[in-house]
Amino acid sequence: MSGDVSKTSQVTNDLRHRITSGDLPPGADVPTEQDLMDQYGYARGTVRAALHQLTLEGLIGNGHGRGRTVRANSPLTFHASLSESRKRAGGRSEDAWVADVTEQGRVPGQSITVAIEKASAEIAKWLEIKPGDEVAVRNRVRTVDTEAHNINATYYPRTISKGTPIESPDDVTQGVIKLMADLGYVQVRFKERITARMPTPDESRALKLPSGVPVMVEWRAGYTEEGRPVKVTITVWPSDRTQLDYDLPG
Repeated sequence: MSGDVSKTSQVTNDLRHRITSGDLPPGADVPTEQDLMDQYGYARGTVRAALHQLTLEGLIGNGHGRGRTVRANSPLTFHASLSESRKRAGGRSEDAWVADVTEQGRVPGQSITVAIEKASAEIAKWLEIKPGDEVAVRNRVRTVDTEAHNINATYYPRTISKGTPIESPDDVTQGVIKLMADLGYVQVRFKERITARMPTPDESRALKLPSGVPVMVEWRAGYTEEGRPVKVTITVWPSDRTQLDYDLPG
């Protein structure tokens, strides 16, 4: 068994080095199982285990025998500390997500659904309301260059959202941040929590995640000057296509 593990590790390490060094660039064909068997003189099970490990690491795509390629890695940089800032929101006329993606020369998109729900205990805690109180939730699957990129859901107390465009499934052209400011809910600070985990089956399907790619889960609540939380957003960021940048005061 130890010999098989050592052989598998050798093939895995060699291929990983070829990928990370650029010898096998993004989009390049990965040597087939037969090619690797011929090169190393190892059994099919050994080279297949090595390829499986690289698939779990997110370095190569799924495949059998032929058809595996090196996965492209072109992450979107999400400027987390700037995206919802009042200064930046005041200088743009579009949604924050649209601005973030467009500024990087990419093409943004999002499909939106809206629902009225009873607040779960966790949502109620973030919004400082009672569990079971009504909230409006804007659910989005957001895309970059037509490919699914992240899943995003924002919850609002209905005392704020009722009768406003927040409860419409249409895109809010000027962005919800400016809309809420116009309604008298100016967000002056944000509280954020980021965790990491493996995706759920539904998330994997929606985002077309390869095996072995974890996700980052970002919770962000916005507060008014009076300290009232007016929304909480949960974003599921795939780690293979996202870079979160923060610019923090010293």
